[in-house]
Amino acid sequence: MVDRIRITAGAVAFVALAAAAGCVSRSPGARAAAESNSAERGSRYALLPAEFGKAKADNVYDVIAKLRPDFLRGRGDATSFIVQDVRGGSKDPGPEPLPRNAGTAVVSAPLPVIAYHDRARLSSVDDLKLISLTDVVEIRYVPGPEAGVKYGSNHGGGVILVTSK
Repeated sequence: MVDRIRITAGAVAFVALAAAAGCVSRSPGARAAAESNSAERGSRYALLPAEFGKAKADNVYDVIAKLRPDFLRGRGDATSFIVQDVRGGSKDPGPEPLPRNAGTAVVSAPLPVIAYHDRARLSSVDDLKLISLTDVVEIRYVPGPEAGVKYGSNHGGGVILVTSK
């Protein structure tokens, strides 16, 4: 029992010391430099105007295609299965009931990426070609699972959010 108390007290002292060391703040100059660097380069899921020049593009779609092409690819997951009736033979049986040799096919298709410009849903990702980079402040990508939770199950392929000035 005494050994456990010593170990626990030592562990508590170590955690307290580590927490105190982690609370040391940066100087104001170092903090400002770190913030400006992160603001200039964006992140894995964000593109900022400082990066647009690297792409040498005129529209949002081309910037994404050159700098973060994964944003444009739909994602397939368990919610992306489509069930279709399959009829036997090459002729269209019309309104009559399914024949005996009919069945059901499960087709897996990646869910499409949905694009928004200033909270307005675009009809397709190709509409990003119509948005000029001059007024764009940020291009953000929300991955499929997170997008499905935030925006609904039909957004499981991911979401591209374009924010203008």
